[in-house]
Amino acid sequence: MAEAVDGSGGFPMPLDVAWSDGLLGVVCLLVGLSHIGMPPPGPVRFAHAAAHAVMGIGMAAMFVPAADPVPRPVWVAVFLAVAVWFASACVRARSLLGDAGNHVVGAVAMLYMLLGPAHHHGGPGSAVPALPLSLVALAFAAWFGIDLVGRVVRPAADADVRPAVPRMVMSAAMAVMFLGRL
Repeated sequence: MAEAVDGSGGFPMPLDVAWSDGLLGVVCLLVGLSHIGMPPPGPVRFAHAAAHAVMGIGMAAMFVPAADPVPRPVWVAVFLAVAVWFASACVRARSLLGDAGNHVVGAVAMLYMLLGPAHHHGGPGSAVPALPLSLVALAFAAWFGIDLVGRVVRPAADADVRPAVPRMVMSAAMAVMFLGRL
């Protein structure tokens, strides 16, 4: 499949982008911007809100690359910083589970999409066979699908469901993005 890259150095995407990518891009952008303009009620740490904002805006750029004004090296630096910041929190907590772990996996997933051969799928001339790439994409899709199901099943236990809704939207969008790479 042929790919297009906008002149800004944005994310490569297939030329046959469906209308659903535009819709998902707008939804991700709105979720990302909501973390900037309207932080959730209660005590929210800046790093978590900033990571959610960057993830939403970055995913919007992946779904609609023509609207991405940010050069690829900037995205790489941002997602690398998010991954390292929250990985250190996971090391301190001795767990990959929880919000910090979800930020790590999300940032690594974005880095995989940016740097990895996820969009090549082991086609002609690729050094990586299609099966391993599909397995990695499936693993990311499973992680985000499990997170989504956990958020849907568990909202009664949460004191405030509103902060979970953006995360459910982002997990669903990430799962869709990676399932589209299979």
